[in-house]
Amino acid sequence: MLRKRRFIIAILSAVLFAMIFYVIYYARIGTGRYCNESPEVRWRLAIYTGECNDETGCFYSKRTGTGILEYFGIRPAPDQGCWPARD
Repeated sequence: MLRKRRFIIAILSAVLFAMIFYVIYYARIGTGRYCNESPEVRWRLAIYTGECNDETGCFYSKRTGTGILEYFGIRPAPDQGCWPARD
């Protein structure tokens, strides 16, 4: 019984780790801000801004001076011409 329980806990831990990795590395989480008419997103443990159009989609580049602290909201991202989204 104890081996089965440990096996289930190990599988659930691996699934949880995979989900966290997926969100951090692949999911682009919108911040609700725009920089120079481009959306700002949390992605790959930093803040990214992109150039978007209807033909090619969005291409993102990392904003200078951002990292894991800005990703998790511990430290605010540098302003650099960004503003909140307008409703």
